[in-house]
Amino acid sequence: MRSSVFDVLRDEPQTHIHAIEARIRQRTENYGKADALTLQEVVWELLVRGVLAPGKNSLNLQLPFVHLTDFGATCLDDDLHVLPDVDRYMTALKKDAGSRINESVLRAVHEALLCYLDGHETAALVLLGIAVETCFLDLESQAVSDLPTSAQRQSSRRRITRAAMGSEHRFSLLLEALRSTRGLEVVQPYEPDLLEMGALLRRVRASGGGPTMPEVERPMVHAALLSMPRMLRTIDGLLAADAPR
Repeated sequence: MRSSVFDVLRDEPQTHIHAIEARIRQRTENYGKADALTLQEVVWELLVRGVLAPGKNSLNLQLPFVHLTDFGATCLDDDLHVLPDVDRYMTALKKDAGSRINESVLRAVHEALLCYLDGHETAALVLLGIAVETCFLDLESQAVSDLPTSAQRQSSRRRITRAAMGSEHRFSLLLEALRSTRGLEVVQPYEPDLLEMGALLRRVRASGGGPTMPEVERPMVHAALLSMPRMLRTIDGLLAADAPR
C-alpha cells in the first residue's frame, strides 16, 4: 500500500485522500474494505513523519486535502530506495548486503531509519556509526585471521587493539591488514567506500575512541542512509575475498 501511495504522490504531489484512494482502485483489481483502512493508516503515518502535510492550496488548507512536503519530495526523488517505505528499503538493503553481513548491522540500520523518519537525526547517525563499527570489527577479525603466521597475527591484533576506535590510525591498520591478506588490486576498488564509512564512524567517535554526540544536519543522514546498501556490498565483497595462497 505504501508503494502504491508513493506512486500516486509522484504524479500528484498536491491531492486529496479520496483521490489517492480512487487512483489506487483504478490500478488494483482486488481493492477491498480492509484496504481502505490500511490506506488511512499509511496516510497518517506519512503525515506524522512529515512526508505529507495537510492542505492542497490556499483555498483548501485542511484534511482530507494533503500535499507532499519538501522532505517528502526529497525522499521520493530517489528511485532506488524510498526512505519512508521502511519495508521496501530494508528488503533492498538485505538484498544488496549479501549473506556475510552481521545481522546486528541490519538491525542498527533499520533502527537508524526509524529514528531519521521520526526526526531524531543524531540518534540515527549514532546507530549508523554502530553499523559501520560492527562492519569494521568483522573485517579486522577476518583480515587478521588470514595473516599467514602466528607472529603476524599477534602483532596486528596488538596494534589494532591499541588504536582508538574510529581513529585514522586504526583505519590505516585495517587497510594494511586487508591489503596484506587480499592484495592491493582486490582492496583498492573498495577503498572509496571504506573511506566514506570511516568518515561516518569518526562523526560519532571522539579522538580518544569514546562515543560522542555530534551536531547533525538532516541531509547528511539522508545521504548516509541511501549509501548504506553500497557500503554493505563493499563489506560483503571484502569478507568474501579469498586471501592469496
